Amino acid sequence: MNEDEADIQRALRDRGFDPGPIDGIRGPRTEAAIVDFKISKGLRARPLIGPITRNLLGLEPEPAPIYRNAWMIEAGRHMGLKEIPGKLHNPTILGWVRKNGGWFTDDETPWCGTFVAHCLRTAGHDIPKHWYRAKAYLDWGVECQPQAEALATFGRRGGGHVGFIVGENDTDLYILGGNQRNEVNISPISKRRLIGCRWPLSEPLGLPRLPRMAGGVRTTNEA
Repeated sequence: MNEDEADIQRALRDRGFDPGPIDGIRGPRTEAAIVDFKISKGLRARPLIGPITRNLLGLEPEPAPIYRNAWMIEAGRHMGLKEIPGKLHNPTILGWVRKNGGWFTDDETPWCGTFVAHCLRTAGHDIPKHWYRAKAYLDWGVECQPQAEALATFGRRGGGHVGFIVGENDTDLYILGGNQRNEVNISPISKRRLIGCRWPLSEPLGLPRLPRMAGGVRTTNEA
């Protein structure tokens, strides 16, 4: 049983929102209870448990993830970084582009590969020649099975998407990546879209087992 999910279910039940059985599984009834609770508090109607919702449920803050590898530590530092709507552009993203020798000067150009390249270079690893293309990472490093902190490349209409694996559920991989709903975040992406996973040549492979995760808004097109 996932004890944190069970604690969420108990907190919902204690506040009059029926999550179904207290089984530690975030199924449709639990997600519906989360949405109803958030609506009652004037929050966005989606089944995501963030810091504000945890506080309102009387739960302890979720512990920050502990990453083992340097590229993941760097990736985690930029959680929440966003594009700037309109004519202005995020200077951090543009700084990554310039450092890698890129030519584009806006943050509307898909930048998932730019984010990954920055994290890998910060960790002392080489990057592909065409680092700005998600599918260029299919030839980088060595092939591996989906595992924590590995690089995952996904297909999408008109291109690809690339990011770092942090967890899974039955249908999705949870990816820490850039340009996911125009920001750096952790989002679930369907396993059906997965093209390949890679690992740095100079690093020992991690453990194939992935942490189980739940919730979040699935991203379907990162253009």
